[in-house]
Amino acid sequence: MSWGHATSTNLITWTEQPVAIACDENEDIYSGSVVYDQHNTSGLSDGTAAPLVAIYTSAYKEKSQHAGIQAQSLAWSTDGGCTWSKYHGNPVLSRDSAEFRDPKWRTELWHADHRRDHRRDRQPDESGTRTGHRTAG
Repeated sequence: MSWGHATSTNLITWTEQPVAIACDENEDIYSGSVVYDQHNTSGLSDGTAAPLVAIYTSAYKEKSQHAGIQAQSLAWSTDGGCTWSKYHGNPVLSRDSAEFRDPKWRTELWHADHRRDHRRDRQPDESGTRTGHRTAG
């Protein structure tokens, strides 16, 4: 499974584009979200444009070193979403669980003075505990 890509100028008529983020021999690409990183706080830009950053669920296949688990991964684009690069440090968030799909990354708070992005995962882990994650500044 991969991320499809379609474009529209009017949100009524759509043109299918090449696959955005493709599966490979190690992982299927499940659902996720994309944000526009206007100030390149991710550091993923090549310096020509602010990146789009995707966080998505990787479903790792048998050939992967993470076989059988679902984890959160990153990809980025600096050409408006036409081409994507997978982050070399994927997965970026893992519970070593086969059931870690679609965490609810809704509560976001940016602290510009500390260059930290606080995100709360509203989905309980296997023990029922709700967990939070913070990126280093």
